Amino acid sequence: MGSLHHEQMLSRTVNKFFHTNTPHIPPLQLTNAYEVRRKILLLKPRASPGEDGITTVMLRHLSKKALSFLTRIFNHLLQKSYFPSTWKRATVIPIPKPNKPPSDPASYRHISLLTTVSKLFERIIAHRLVTYISHQHLLPNEQFGFRRKHSTVSQLSRITDYITNGYNLHKHTGMVSLDIEKVYDTVWINGLLYKIPTYLIYILKSFLTDRSFTVRLTDTSSTPKTTPSGLPQGAVLSTTLFAMYISDMPPPHTPN
Repeated sequence: MGSLHHEQMLSRTVNKFFHTNTPHIPPLQLTNAYEVRRKILLLKPRASPGEDGITTVMLRHLSKKALSFLTRIFNHLLQKSYFPSTWKRATVIPIPKPNKPPSDPASYRHISLLTTVSKLFERIIAHRLVTYISHQHLLPNEQFGFRRKHSTVSQLSRITDYITNGYNLHKHTGMVSLDIEKVYDTVWINGLLYKIPTYLIYILKSFLTDRSFTVRLTDTSSTPKTTPSGLPQGAVLSTTLFAMYISDMPPPHTPN
């Protein structure tokens, strides 16, 4: 009952925000051709394209005029806080797992293909989101996943230091590990938007809502299906948004 009450209260707060506020306070930072070019170079050159067939190699060979036109499109979208619906359609490719019965849906690993242009636009948005998160120190120091200059090796070293320190103090050290199944599917959009900076809320809301996908097997595709919640697999923004979503989890206890 307490959890349901919390969700209802949070939903009312988020809905009230969108009905009483206007976007771009402060204005969303626009992009330029230089930033767009740099973000193109960060895209994986061999990544499979989405339904539009546009590849990273194509974007890398854009002329100055085409790059300028693409930059104007991105700036218009940033000003309108809008993420195009065609960029929110994913193509899901089921890959069979070895030695698994083909009739069982759980026997497949699903690869979600998004359009390359949408990933490029995401990187531009992600740069603004990560900059805000860093300046405001919104992620706890214990959060190592999906962050620059943080790695598994650094986290293991940190845990080893805790254990060694406890051993030197003649104390026992315990650790509880959690494996969250289908982590992106468990993300509740209202709970996520409540943590996002004001000037990014509107475009991220547009990015997260009304997403859809089709499943493609050989030459056959399913009818489109909508995804009412969760973060899109393969999306550039998903890792940072997931880190934000779990940022208020209780920090681990450290030995004295």
